[in-house]
Amino acid sequence: MGESLSDESLLERIAMRDPEALEQMYDRYERPMFAFAKQGRQPLEAMENEAWDRVCDSLSTEAVMEHKILGQQLKEAINELQTDQRQVLEWIYYMGYTQQEIADRQQIPLGTVKSRVRLALKHLRTWFDHMWKEGARL
Repeated sequence: MGESLSDESLLERIAMRDPEALEQMYDRYERPMFAFAKQGRQPLEAMENEAWDRVCDSLSTEAVMEHKILGQQLKEAINELQTDQRQVLEWIYYMGYTQQEIADRQQIPLGTVKSRVRLALKHLRTWFDHMWKEGARL
């Protein structure tokens, strides 16, 4: 899916279990949301909810519910990560740190941080692939 779709189109595709649509939506909003949150202007959870609410306003109730379930499933998948992998993802995506900043703060090699991110994302992708192959609804 190389073309740039509207948020509404992406959400509809996500509701149809299109992993590329989920990836495109995530890529579109991850940096601005977490950079904004890092500045301390608004709690991250409130900001995420506000952003998703705006996008979901034009969708049907069913689609909105599916997206909320997807968010719950993502939290569940993240909670299954090993502690070091979960922490690195939280520092990067929730607190806005770079991989280098994490390596410096934790006094660990940058390669270790990169490996933890890669393993965590691989685990999340496998987790969702398994759910979708098993026919679980979003």
